[in-house]
Amino acid sequence: MNTYVMLFRRNRQQPLAPADELRMKQNIAFWVEQKIDAGHRLVPHSLSTDSHHAGPHSDLVRSDDLIVSGLLFFVADSYEQAVRVADSHPATDFGFNVEMRAWSTPNRAAVAAANAA
Repeated sequence: MNTYVMLFRRNRQQPLAPADELRMKQNIAFWVEQKIDAGHRLVPHSLSTDSHHAGPHSDLVRSDDLIVSGLLFFVADSYEQAVRVADSHPATDFGFNVEMRAWSTPNRAAVAAANAA
């Protein structure tokens, strides 16, 4: 099994109506049950709307209406299976853009050596 992450982006200028928000939560709950039953070990993380941007393109990033609102780590047997999992997420039916990427854990020895310096 390999680890992947989904990044969820939503246009901050287009909030969901309360009824759509409720329907989305219900659809996601059903989807989560299916994926857990299939062995995908889901680890969700919601992100605050507060953010700080540093770097040469921070003005561009700050002006973007598509903000990252959440991360979902999960496992899949292959990249192709991970794509199918990401494509099936119900948030896309409610205006969210879902980006999926392979995830690798940083080398612990390298991180420890860099922090010791």
